[in-house]
Amino acid sequence: MLFGTKKRSAVAFVDYEHWFYGYNNKFQMRPNLSDWKKELEEEFNLKDLFIFGDFSEPNLERDMDRIKTIKSNVIHTASEKHGVDKDFTDVIILDQIYRYAAKKKSPEVFIIFTGDAHFVKVAEYLKEIGKKVIIYAVKFAFSNRLKDIATSYVEMPRQSQEKDHYNDLIFKSLYRLKSKPKSKATYWKTVQSVAQYNDVPQEKIKNALDNLIRQKYVNEKEETILVKKKSKDDPRDKKGKKSDNSKNGGKSKKTNSKGKKISKEEFRMITFLEVDWERVEAEGVWSA
Repeated sequence: MLFGTKKRSAVAFVDYEHWFYGYNNKFQMRPNLSDWKKELEEEFNLKDLFIFGDFSEPNLERDMDRIKTIKSNVIHTASEKHGVDKDFTDVIILDQIYRYAAKKKSPEVFIIFTGDAHFVKVAEYLKEIGKKVIIYAVKFAFSNRLKDIATSYVEMPRQSQEKDHYNDLIFKSLYRLKSKPKSKATYWKTVQSVAQYNDVPQEKIKNALDNLIRQKYVNEKEETILVKKKSKDDPRDKKGKKSDNSKNGGKSKKTNSKGKKISKEEFRMITFLEVDWERVEAEGVWSA
């Protein structure tokens, strides 16, 4: 880089258990490891990336195919000892950080993805030997002590990433209806079905859908449709006397004088959701 600023050297250590379960439990998201690595490489000369986790655990094991596509050092922290808990992963990560810091030409910046207070001491040590310490951690699972000691920190997911995630859930749901012309998506039906199907709070989906409507990616369209509706019979007979409903528990029968059910057709104004798919795709907002 002739006229640019030289990138600082860096190494990154990822507590994948923290990232995976933090995203899954609090945001119903999956770690975007590839995007995160690209982000780091844009700013730093990334020397090494270490990913730690007990990948014998079924939930984490399912992510291994995605992790393998990224150039990194994957370190399995599973222990055969009965009763060994999450702290064992922390011990292995801490040992690796101290070993890397002891190298003669260790990087200027140490990036650690964890929210655990167990890493306060190693962060203090790294700063004492002149290193910059950047902490990434999942929102609502981030130790305040760790925030205080870090040179800088980033709470994940960023607001834009969280917004994109909920938009993606909405678009996927509405896209599935494209192949079902007779099915119409309404506002509340979409909010409720997307939230229930993906096990996310309705308020999150509602806010995301409101924003898509404000931006005109999703439009509310009124249509008049013909519906059949069963109606209650007049509680009085032709002579103006009340019908005897004692045999029906006191309830009015939904039949006419001949005992047949009455049904009538009526027009209703229904508000449906309609996606401007051409604009969504042209502007790179979402693609199938």
